[in-house]
Amino acid sequence: VLVEVWAIHAADTDFMMPDPFHWLAAGVTILFVVAWFLKWPQVRRGMMAFCIGLPLSILVVGWRLSAASVDEPRIVKSTDPILRYTYRPGFPIHESEGERIVVTNDGLWDVPRVQPKPAGVTRVVVLGDSVPNDPSIPFRRRFPRQLEALLAERAQSGQTIEVVNVSCEGYNTVQEVRLLETVGLRYEPDVVVIAYVLNDPFLQNGGYRRIGNSYFAFHLTTLFERRSCALFGEMHSNYAFDLVVRESFAHLRLLADAHHFKVLVAPLPVLEPFDDPGCLAVYDKVVSVAKEHGFSAGRVVDAF
Repeated sequence: VLVEVWAIHAADTDFMMPDPFHWLAAGVTILFVVAWFLKWPQVRRGMMAFCIGLPLSILVVGWRLSAASVDEPRIVKSTDPILRYTYRPGFPIHESEGERIVVTNDGLWDVPRVQPKPAGVTRVVVLGDSVPNDPSIPFRRRFPRQLEALLAERAQSGQTIEVVNVSCEGYNTVQEVRLLETVGLRYEPDVVVIAYVLNDPFLQNGGYRRIGNSYFAFHLTTLFERRSCALFGEMHSNYAFDLVVRESFAHLRLLADAHHFKVLVAPLPVLEPFDDPGCLAVYDKVVSVAKEHGFSAGRVVDAF
C-alpha cells in the first residue's frame, strides 16, 4: 500500500516507460503470499521480512533522494508550462578555479550580452542541456566558451563573434527551442547550434533526477551504461522522437525563416565505443531529419 501511494504521489504522466514501483508492489505481494504457505518457519519468516524490508528501504532511500533532487538553489520553477523550470536570475554560482558566474537576468548561465546586438557583431546561439552547463567543468572550459575563443581567432578585421549559451540542465529539444523562442531571439542570432544529446527525445521533467517516479532507479543507471546505445535507439524509434524532436525541428524551421538565422544540428557523441552501430544509427537518423528541415548537420562522432 505504501509503495502504491508513493507511486501515485510521485508519478510523472510524461514518462513513457512502465512504472517500476507498480512491478515492485506486485512482486513483493506475490512473494509474501507464497511465503505464507512455506513449511519451513525460518525460510518463511526470512521471505516475509524481505518482502517488507525491501520496499520500505527503497521508499526511504527514494524519499531522501527526492528531497535532494528537487532542492537545487540555482533552479527555479517557470510559469511557462513548456519550460517548467529555468535557472534562477541573479543567482551567483561559485565554480572551480576561482570563477564566479551570476545567472543573467533572463535566466542564462552565461556572461551578460548587449541587447540589441551592436553593429559588427555576429552571434551564435547554442541550445543544449547539461552538456554546455556541466558544473564539473570550469565555465571558461565549456565548449561554448572555447568555441567563442576559436571563432574570435578566425574573425575578420573589425568583426566580433559572440557565442551565447541558451541552455539549461535536463532540457529536451522541445524546451530548448522554447527557450530560444522566449529568450534566445532577444540576442538576434545569426546562427543557432543545437548541441543534440541522445537522450533529447526524453519526455520527462529533467529538473527531477529520476526514472518515472523513482529517484532510486536513476542512481542505478550507471550499472547499465553499456546498454545505453540500445536504450537511445528505442527512444529514437517511438512516438517520443516524432513528438519531441521532429516537431521541434519543424517549429525551429519557422523561427529560422522568420528571424533569418541559420541552424546547425550537432549530435554529440556519448561515452561509448565510438563505432557502436546502435549509436551510429541514431546519429544518422538525427542528421537525416535535420537535413529534411533544411538545416546543416553532421556526425560529430567522426571527429572523435
